Amino acid sequence: MSYTSHGHHIPGTIKGEGYHGEIARCGGPSICQRCKREVETAQIHEYVIGSSVDYQEIAKTAVRDYVERMLSQNYNTLPRPDFDVYVIWWSKTLQNWKGILGTTLPDGKIYEVTHNGNEKTTYFDVYGKVHNFAITEPE
Repeated sequence: MSYTSHGHHIPGTIKGEGYHGEIARCGGPSICQRCKREVETAQIHEYVIGSSVDYQEIAKTAVRDYVERMLSQNYNTLPRPDFDVYVIWWSKTLQNWKGILGTTLPDGKIYEVTHNGNEKTTYFDVYGKVHNFAITEPE
């Protein structure tokens, strides 16, 4: 995406591809909130030439924000436990990425964060350990 939906060029992207309609008189990214949001989204999703986005940090931030929201509901008057977020597994293919993440909290939960680059949508799933037992193979 080289242009906003109003037709303004996104700084740092290649000109010439994308929007072919009339340019709106909205003031562009410096004034129009919609154009500004679209430019920020383009920069977050690495459409800008030379930018380097740390997708694992985006996923860690999403997990941290979710866990902190959950903790604030359960520990609204008590001091909340401190925790770290870490990556268990990670994969990136073309514009898509997926990560399995965990925290140092003893809650048995893991978090799956999946980004669909075509739809520009990130999906967030939470899983909890229900059982953990060994099955011995017969000899």
